[in-house]
Amino acid sequence: MYKKICLGFSIIFSFLEDFFLKRNVPKSDLYINGYDFYCEANSFFEKKIKKYRYIIDKKYQKLFIYDEKTLNEIVKIVFTKKFREYLTSQTGFNYSIDFISSYQNSHILEIDDNGNWYGNNFHFDKPYTKNMLKVMVPVYPIEDNDGPLSLFDKNSSNLYRKGLRLSGKRIKLIGKTGDKCLFLPNVCLHKADNPREGRSATLIMFQLNPSSYWSINNKITERQKYKEPKFPFFTYFFDKRYPMEKSV
Repeated sequence: MYKKICLGFSIIFSFLEDFFLKRNVPKSDLYINGYDFYCEANSFFEKKIKKYRYIIDKKYQKLFIYDEKTLNEIVKIVFTKKFREYLTSQTGFNYSIDFISSYQNSHILEIDDNGNWYGNNFHFDKPYTKNMLKVMVPVYPIEDNDGPLSLFDKNSSNLYRKGLRLSGKRIKLIGKTGDKCLFLPNVCLHKADNPREGRSATLIMFQLNPSSYWSINNKITERQKYKEPKFPFFTYFFDKRYPMEKSV
């Protein structure tokens, strides 16, 4: 029943977003493949990202919590005008930045390997639309042994949804500090790989939902310590949003 509800939500609200908010139908790598990479050097990112307020220590994962001023400065550094224009050209959408999470994933012991500790089993993000975009930014360089995000492209993932054998090359979101890894989590089958013992992956994740203008949700600071909200249309319905230029 839950899967049917998620599917219904995705179909209905994806259609509404396409109809009311999409500017064009792009023929871009992100739109066609479901993922993309964007590199834009910024020397301020690494300095700012390390100024977290406190840590929430979970089993196999740490959450880094920022104050409002620092978090808004991070948004400004990552979402430059050039990058925002790039995303809009790739997808046809403007976006609201509705959720941010900064975390470090560590090695999962074999005894716990079957558990779902931080999205370490292949999955789709179900209670979202196909247009919801995630931007993953490495805090430190991420290599294969560090437990990068792994995914299959849009075509391979569609075949898997239809019950066919999963094929195609697995893509790993590997990059240096400040690189931007973009993907559609409702479209691409994905998981967080288990880092090798003694290694870890430290990233900051931004959840973006289509909007009539580029904006930032005023509750991103208080939501850092909680799980990523589901069914974004309803969860964020009463939230205030501020245009990017005013909010950062």
